Amino acid sequence: MRKEDFKVFVHGRPQGHDIYPKDGLSDVDTLYLKSFLDSSTASDVKDALLTDIVGNTVYYTYIRRKDVVEKGRDKGYFAITLRCNKAICTYVSELYRLFGEIYAKCCQGIIATENGQQTFRVKAFAEKSKDFETVLEEVSKLITTGFAPYFEELGASNYDTRSKETKPYSTKDIDSILFREDMTKYRLVISSDYKPYYIKMATDAQNKSGKIDTLSKSLQQREETIKDHEEKIKEYEKTINDREEIIKCKDKEIEDLKSKLSKYDVEDFNKYLKDKKIIQEYIKIEEGLITLSRLLLNDDSLRPNSKINYNSHLVQTSNSPFGSSKTSNKNAHSGTTAQSKYKS
Repeated sequence: MRKEDFKVFVHGRPQGHDIYPKDGLSDVDTLYLKSFLDSSTASDVKDALLTDIVGNTVYYTYIRRKDVVEKGRDKGYFAITLRCNKAICTYVSELYRLFGEIYAKCCQGIIATENGQQTFRVKAFAEKSKDFETVLEEVSKLITTGFAPYFEELGASNYDTRSKETKPYSTKDIDSILFREDMTKYRLVISSDYKPYYIKMATDAQNKSGKIDTLSKSLQQREETIKDHEEKIKEYEKTINDREEIIKCKDKEIEDLKSKLSKYDVEDFNKYLKDKKIIQEYIKIEEGLITLSRLLLNDDSLRPNSKINYNSHLVQTSNSPFGSSKTSNKNAHSGTTAQSKYKS
């Protein structure tokens, strides 16, 4: 590839957004490089290579974001972008690897690692222009010499993937035919931290299998619950049927009673009440006579060997239930007369 067919830029957030070099930047380049400022793309991996196509221009950006911080801020990034005019790389996995080597070799004077985080040694990239020039020379040498055979003409293009959905790719999957097709449909994010497609598919299948097993168990439990509910419903239905039978029997008894009552008129009912009252009075009289008889039997004066005069007894018992003392004397006199008649 000829040197005029590509351009290399370094950009990031040392203290505010910065780009090096600033000469040779087109308006499209500026907008594209500034789009990384507030983006979170590739923040889930140690490093990544992003691909974008804007018309006939292809951008390959090696970026480190996850562990890079800006002074005074948690979020920062450092990136090297290769802009190719009407050319596309056919060996992207190797390009990603070589960018990683250039970063490790040439960027130690720009970024320092402290407590597991990477921070900028400079406030502006111009302060370390010599180090940045070294990065640019290394990338240019790579593209114009041994790596040149791995670029081919893009052809006429009206693609713009800057606003497209991002799609992660493992370095083991990016040299496939599918990858080339996806370059025009997605904003691709390539990293060795991502799992290969076949492993991802196996993991997804395993996760789906686990979810299916969980759903199967849940469905089985629901079926058992439904079966239990159905049994209870049957028991309730039997209870309701039994109650309905009892109600029917009671209704029949009520109808029978109504039928019997309908045979009696009001006069018969009143006569029944009157006869019932007479019987109750008769029962009371009988109970009174029985009580009186018991009293008399318990009285010693009525026994054969008693020395008490019968007439005097009648007089003394004038308060008995049989009446007054006059009545008692009269009865006594009648008794004497009866004895005289018997003797004569």
